[in-house]
Amino acid sequence: MAKTHLPLANSVPSVISGRADAALPTCAGVLPALETEMENDNWMSEGKQPRVLKEGNSATMVSVEEYKNDPLYPRIVRAVVPLLARGKVVAPVDVLVGMGILEKSKLEDWRFGRVPYLEKVITCNLTRLSRILRVLRYHCHDLKLVPSVTVYKRWGKGCKQQLRFTKTGDVKIEEAYSRHFVWSGKGPFHMPVSRREKDSRGSEIDEGK
Repeated sequence: MAKTHLPLANSVPSVISGRADAALPTCAGVLPALETEMENDNWMSEGKQPRVLKEGNSATMVSVEEYKNDPLYPRIVRAVVPLLARGKVVAPVDVLVGMGILEKSKLEDWRFGRVPYLEKVITCNLTRLSRILRVLRYHCHDLKLVPSVTVYKRWGKGCKQQLRFTKTGDVKIEEAYSRHFVWSGKGPFHMPVSRREKDSRGSEIDEGK
């Protein structure tokens, strides 16, 4: 009797249907995103198995219109403010440090090549990490910061090997981590004042007359 071989496709998540036939990894070696978001950002490398969560998981849904309502937005803003107070560059790795989900010592270990990939030492679940990077990008865009991809090379003596952020080395996801946001204006950056703050200040001036 001829042996029957089950197709390998049954053992991997289905992107088209939005369902997963096998559990996705839960280690910090994967950056998930919704299928629709991956299509918009070209985060799917041709010929590779996309890394996605089940469609409909609201935890990963972040839009440019609603990102300020995301629970992580205030923490991201608080991490960005001191970076722009000290300089003109916002790097995702520094934001992760500022949010307390990446230890400075672990970041340094990675910079010196003592850690194989950065996601290994980030203390954050995959869904939240995906949202952080997306909200950060929207926030920096609204601050009129200019995106600039930076190449991370290993610190120390010897070969200056390029460092990896992810276990698989996916090009698009690596780029998301290495994309810095730069203030290109003259002089120091000043955080824009919201309309609510302007109205509040105007009311205080009127009351002081």
